[in-house]
Amino acid sequence: MTRFKITMTAALLASTVALQGCTTNADGSPANIFSDISMVSSNQELTPEQRALRNRDRSYASARLTGAAVGAVMGGVLCSLSNCSTEQTVAAMGVGGVAGYVGTAYLARDNQSFVASQESLQADIAQAREESGAMREDVRLAQAVLDQQRRQTTELRNAYRAGKITQAQMTNRLQVMRQDIAAVEETRTNAETRVAALGMTSRSYRDQGFNASQLNATAADQRAYVEQLRRIERAMIGTVDTAAGDLTS
Repeated sequence: MTRFKITMTAALLASTVALQGCTTNADGSPANIFSDISMVSSNQELTPEQRALRNRDRSYASARLTGAAVGAVMGGVLCSLSNCSTEQTVAAMGVGGVAGYVGTAYLARDNQSFVASQESLQADIAQAREESGAMREDVRLAQAVLDQQRRQTTELRNAYRAGKITQAQMTNRLQVMRQDIAAVEETRTNAETRVAALGMTSRSYRDQGFNASQLNATAADQRAYVEQLRRIERAMIGTVDTAAGDLTS
C-alpha cells in the first residue's frame, strides 16, 4: 500500500471517528458541532421538547455525513487490500462516500439506472417505515411544544396585563416561540421532501413491475404526518399572534 493510500485512508477514518464520536444531549438527541454552538451561544431557557425540535434536522444531516465518511473509508480500504492503483483507490473512496450518503439519506429511486429487486424493495419498505416512525416523533414533539406555548402565552398575557413583566420581556419570550415556529416549518419542509422522494421510489418500483402497495401505504401515513405538522404550525402562529396583539392594544 502506498504512502498516499495510507494517508488518505487514515484521514478519512479519523474524520469518521470524529463524526461518530458525538455525545448525547440531555433531551436524547445526538449532539453535534452545530447544536453545541447554538446551545453555548444562547441564553434561552428551552424545554427538552424545544431543544429536541430544533435538533431534528441537524440530526438527519449529521447521519448523512457520517454515512458518507464510513462509505468512503470502506471503499478505500477494500480497494487498497485488492492492490488497486492510487487512482482506483481514490475512485473507490468517492463511490463509497456517495453510497454511504445515499444509504443514510431518504429514498429517491427515480434514477433510470436503478434496477429494482425484491430485496431492494423490502429494504426500502423497512427504511420507509423507519422514516414514518421519525415523522411520528416529529409530530409528537411539535404538539408538545404547541401545548407549552398555549400555557405560556396565557401566563404571559396575564402577567403583562397585571404589569408584572415589561413589554421587552414579553417580546423576548414571544421571539423564542417564533423560533419554535421556524423549527416546525423546517421539520415540515424536510418531511415534505422525503414524502415526495418516497413517491418517486414507489413509482420506480411500479414501473418495473413490482407491487409497491406497502410503500404507497407508508407514503399515505407520512402525508398525514405532514398535514399534522402543518396544522400545528398554523396553530402556533395563531397563538403567538394573539399574544403579540396585547403589545399593540
